[in-house]
Amino acid sequence: MKLPSLLIFLCVILSACTNLIKLTPNEDRGVKDVLDTYAGYCKYSIGESASTQDGTKKFFELELSKSDVVQKFSTMPDVVASGIAYTFYDNLKDESKNYNEVHSVLIFSNNKKIEYSYSTDSLALIASKMKIVDRIINLIHAKNFNELKPLLSDEAYADSDKNNLISNIKRLDPAFGTFKSFIVLGFRFETINNFNVVHVLGIMTRNKQNNRFSVKINLKSSEDKVMYMDYDF
Repeated sequence: MKLPSLLIFLCVILSACTNLIKLTPNEDRGVKDVLDTYAGYCKYSIGESASTQDGTKKFFELELSKSDVVQKFSTMPDVVASGIAYTFYDNLKDESKNYNEVHSVLIFSNNKKIEYSYSTDSLALIASKMKIVDRIINLIHAKNFNELKPLLSDEAYADSDKNNLISNIKRLDPAFGTFKSFIVLGFRFETINNFNVVHVLGIMTRNKQNNRFSVKINLKSSEDKVMYMDYDF
């Protein structure tokens, strides 16, 4: 999925030695998917870190610069960085076991540089919860709004609150126009009302007006329920 009206630039390979890095087809797709979504220039490298506490960890690092998306969401760099890491990870499939971490490095127009690190275990957890997000998006796309109700947590929403949320979605949806795609910007781990959640933030592309969308999902493996949903964040 591509963010509208953003240019995609050539990916530049960053070599850790004199030989160019040879990517697997899945890794190559992951890098290209990052560029399709976030645009700009991407340098990538493979490396290892070692410490007495954690031992040796192998990581894949993506450095993104000259990205309109990174610049636009400069006030929430952690979200964009997490989205870059997840987008790459999601393409790895079984090859994710080859890495312990995915690193995202953001370069802003003022040359400010911010680095983030995500364990593949945490990215695997996100992948499992993204199935709920996909289901929500598919229901909204199909305009099956009432079927959203069973996905809303009883611990977060009273029955009347669920009905009000669905009524508001029904009311707002026509103003945005026909649904085209959902682009994940990224995520945050948060705690709300003593519940650990993953906050997924993204953009729904529409034929009239794109709208922001966010959802908070219970992190418990047995509780794939929505604790919060909003059409804007």
